[in-house]
Amino acid sequence: MSRALEVNKATYPRRSALVLLVIVAFAFTGRLLSPFDAERVGTGPALAAPDRVHLMGTDELGRDLFNRVLSGTQVSLFVGVAAAFAAAVAGVLVGAFAGFTGGWTDDALMRITEVFQVMPRFFLAMMLVAFFGPSLVNVVSAIALLSWPQLARVVRAEFLSLRSRDYVEAARAAGARDLDLMFMKILPNALGPAMASGTLLVAQAILIEAGLSYLGLGDPSRVSLGVMLHQAQPIMRSAWWATAFPGLAIFATVISVNLVGEGLSERWQPQTR
Repeated sequence: MSRALEVNKATYPRRSALVLLVIVAFAFTGRLLSPFDAERVGTGPALAAPDRVHLMGTDELGRDLFNRVLSGTQVSLFVGVAAAFAAAVAGVLVGAFAGFTGGWTDDALMRITEVFQVMPRFFLAMMLVAFFGPSLVNVVSAIALLSWPQLARVVRAEFLSLRSRDYVEAARAAGARDLDLMFMKILPNALGPAMASGTLLVAQAILIEAGLSYLGLGDPSRVSLGVMLHQAQPIMRSAWWATAFPGLAIFATVISVNLVGEGLSERWQPQTR
């Protein structure tokens, strides 16, 4: 029984990766299934229920929800990947220098990391976006600014473990510079756990963006899933599809990305199994 459970658990990341690929494929090619534009008003009757023409129904302005969900998923994926990439660059740099140099540099960088780590990310991101303006660039920047500490600690731990390995000492004895040791010798061997943590950052960024957009802090010029939920609040009782389909898109995307990230974490960090 336990072995069967372990086998099923091991297949979750693969199935989730397949689901994620399907979501990405639909987000960027699904418009071929529908002739309507996401922003076009009056493509159908207002608040029309899902049917063969409008697969997910229409909103109060007669806009096709299927195309709007596809466009919103594109925005969510872009925000998640862009914010996670920017956070990963900052986290890798901070973690690499802290773990490799040690001493007071490590202490100083880790104290800064802890300050950012204890901050409530969502509320601080909400303040930053409200102050600088609700644009896609500001949303990505705010999320990235508050998401790098988790990855920095992972990279630092890997560098502390790898910096005294024989191949590093051999390269140092051969005259390799510190930067070469950090980025050519140690970093490639520390990328596995970093990639796993970075995948989880994608899901967190998607959730934060959806929450900000739901509160009215999303980019008003972009169709995002959170913006759709925000706009559908007055009609959520009379038109369930206006909130159900964007919510399901967020749920499916986040849960699949999370499971893929957990699978990568178990692969690169078997001691956590």
